Amino acid sequence: MYTTTEMVTFQAGLYSSLLAAALARNSKNEKEAYRQARFLQMLLRKITFDLNLVRQIARFMENLAVRAVFESMHLDQKQKQLFYRTLLYSDEQEKRAKFGENGGRKTQQWFLKAVFGTSKKHSQPIKMNSQIFFPSDTQDTFQDFDSDGMVSDPGSVLLAIPEDPHLEHLLKLFESNKVLGNIILVARREFCRGYQGHWEEYPQLPTSYCMTGLIEELACTMDQETVSNLVNNFLRHQAMFIKKQLEDLQQQHLNVDLSDKLLPELLCYIIDFLPLDGRTDLEHTKDLIHYEQSQLLQEFVENQRRKLGEMMDAPVVKCDKLDELDDTRGVDIGFAIGFGDKQCVQADFLIPALLRMAKDADIPITIIPEGRPVNMPVRFGSRQTHQLLGNLSYFAEKYSLDREVAQSIETQFNDHIAKLNKNSSAYDLACISFLADVSRQEMCFFFFTHYYRV
Repeated sequence: MYTTTEMVTFQAGLYSSLLAAALARNSKNEKEAYRQARFLQMLLRKITFDLNLVRQIARFMENLAVRAVFESMHLDQKQKQLFYRTLLYSDEQEKRAKFGENGGRKTQQWFLKAVFGTSKKHSQPIKMNSQIFFPSDTQDTFQDFDSDGMVSDPGSVLLAIPEDPHLEHLLKLFESNKVLGNIILVARREFCRGYQGHWEEYPQLPTSYCMTGLIEELACTMDQETVSNLVNNFLRHQAMFIKKQLEDLQQQHLNVDLSDKLLPELLCYIIDFLPLDGRTDLEHTKDLIHYEQSQLLQEFVENQRRKLGEMMDAPVVKCDKLDELDDTRGVDIGFAIGFGDKQCVQADFLIPALLRMAKDADIPITIIPEGRPVNMPVRFGSRQTHQLLGNLSYFAEKYSLDREVAQSIETQFNDHIAKLNKNSSAYDLACISFLADVSRQEMCFFFFTHYYRV
């Protein structure tokens, strides 16, 4: 079984690495080697562009989904919390898994596949002249849903584009978790709504055919980014919120100095039952403001702790051990953000809390890391490389590249791996080394990653 705990990453200048490998397998035909290297360079760049476009749209849809769920007055609280949890954790067996091990990769894959639309070889064009009627954008996004997240008529409620050719496929794909699928599809609908009246501007999206391995790798990265963004920035955002609350408190008590710049962060630690170990600056501030003797600040902390519990729909509690933790009893912020030695197992409760802080104090907060305007690296493991090199004729047709060169490379690749055991490390390395010379240590646009079996 593959594992991500042990791996080696090869970095190489894209063209020089591709050319070196092509020259090695075409030692008697330098012209053919240059043709193959150029072909693969253009192909990898096109795939990278497509995957980054899909990633950017998927992130946009995730933000739409998170905010729509939070603002909905129609969905019940249980379904909201289940969505937040499924976004971050693998919960198929009713047990939270630490995000770094399992996480919400499946959910990220579903968002990505909702953007692709279909896994068929060719996507159907949008019927520009057909009509589609979206619900009023002044209504609750989930107005046509049942409170439990189910939809009685998904064929009309979840339509995203005219005569939506992908909806049936996506509904079947999301059959194992219909509520999550419905939320993803309504976010897809809201994204597509913006193109109504000018469908000719809708992005030309690829299908996910022969992209399975790349989608899985991309989903893994997105999963880790999502939780990391949430837990690493929680205290900073909370401190911004507390600073706003202190400004209001200062207006009511002009004779008390609440201007210490570290005071908001200190109070967050106290509100969240977090230890000040190693934070001598906060300990100094605590002594400086005489916190233990300040009834005003102690009452403020109690009120803010209660308010935070209301935001999460669960009280803030303190647990020393993981086996003491119980969602029905409350949330330990240390276990929510993975503070110190504590595992990150309650991060889903942070989502509604942060969104409420943003709304109440009018502060900018990003829950889902937004897509970047520049292309991110694409990771190719042996599985992805095999999938790519074994279907070059398809990709050549898809991207209007030289089919003769594609067939030549594909034939060489199949001969190269024909006698190798697919379950061996030699096979994995052969896939990677056929594509690129992994001995060069230069800056690159791509990471070629081989996962060792352990």
